[in-house]
Amino acid sequence: MLKTVFMLFACISIASADIEGLRTVFDRSNSADGAGNIINEQNQIPKADGAGNGGGAWICRDRESDEILWSQVIDLYEAENEFGLQLKYTVDEDYFDILIDVINRIEVINSELYSEISPYFSEFISATSNVKFKDHVEIVDDVLFREKPQEVNYCINGRIEYMQLINFSDDNQMQLNSFITNLKFSSLDRAALVIHEVVYLYLRDKSDDLSSIRTRRITGLLFSNKDNQELDLEIQRILSTNNIIEILK
Repeated sequence: MLKTVFMLFACISIASADIEGLRTVFDRSNSADGAGNIINEQNQIPKADGAGNGGGAWICRDRESDEILWSQVIDLYEAENEFGLQLKYTVDEDYFDILIDVINRIEVINSELYSEISPYFSEFISATSNVKFKDHVEIVDDVLFREKPQEVNYCINGRIEYMQLINFSDDNQMQLNSFITNLKFSSLDRAALVIHEVVYLYLRDKSDDLSSIRTRRITGLLFSNKDNQELDLEIQRILSTNNIIEILK
């Protein structure tokens, strides 16, 4: 049996969320069952209409065995390959240490944003109390990615596919792809997935975002090695506009 997917939030106090001592938000015991055109006519980011949301990853699947050989959440792939960012963290670090550092980083760079986003950690954790683990999670049409990893660079012996990792609906029903229990899903990707979900919850509520474009951009920045002052300016710029062209700068 698959057991704990990832543990998180021990001894954290996240502003109004008051989250402490939770390290197993995705335990199987909680289970209820045991690319397109991104720019519209006004160049505005699409708005939410009640559709589900959730993070995803690029994977390399072996052509013969179907085994997954490589994976990376889209947020971090785009950060490195589309926006030329260097990541602050590595796949060898503990995901919980990474997560704590990113949460603390948000508080340091922008205390107002930290206060606003804190309650969404609680909302995300609450949804995991009735999570459904599935071998396949239906793809949510909110990704709107612009480029795909080249097989010659990432997947010589296989094929590149997009995998939906989480489908998190507005009524707090969560479907979770069992692949995140796989050791090939890195600690770095797990931490990024948590931040992606919380940031997306915040943006769907605050700005009615339907696309995850802005969420992925912010998540990638938070995991980058940009200094805090530059990071704050970039995130403030992205939060201040709905124009995709501006967000993608």
